[in-house]
Amino acid sequence: MMTYRLQTDDMQNLKLMWRALILTLRGEKVRRPYGKLIDWIERGAVLANQAIKQADAAGLDTTARRKLTAKIDGREQSLETVLEAIRYHADTEYPYMMEHLAEHTITAIYATNMNDQYALARLLEAHRIQPAQTHRALQALDAHLQAIPPSNDLAN
Repeated sequence: MMTYRLQTDDMQNLKLMWRALILTLRGEKVRRPYGKLIDWIERGAVLANQAIKQADAAGLDTTARRKLTAKIDGREQSLETVLEAIRYHADTEYPYMMEHLAEHTITAIYATNMNDQYALARLLEAHRIQPAQTHRALQALDAHLQAIPPSNDLAN
């Protein structure tokens, strides 16, 4: 007769399967580590892309966005540069960082977001961007950047 000894990995898998069964029976979802932050990042990517598409559709193309500048931290920065930075962070950099967590990943995301939000806010203060739909899209993006989930409550 052959016996089977449960290994540590087997026990871990059994615990995970049991937990999944209990959650399924209760109609609950698994809490994702950093779920709220991941949701915020994904929504930010959508809003950044929408703001750029809205600006393009309204005739505020790349060239026009490069002409809209404000002095931010002692140097001139254009709306184009700021929007592309925000889009890059939300589309590429933040997801990469979340997949490759390191000791200061979350801090880096918060710091980068603070810089992005500050730059966009300065541009919105310096210019009343026309048409109004484009200005509203940029304000929605700015509001989203300000609404990053608190660092002590990131799981969902």
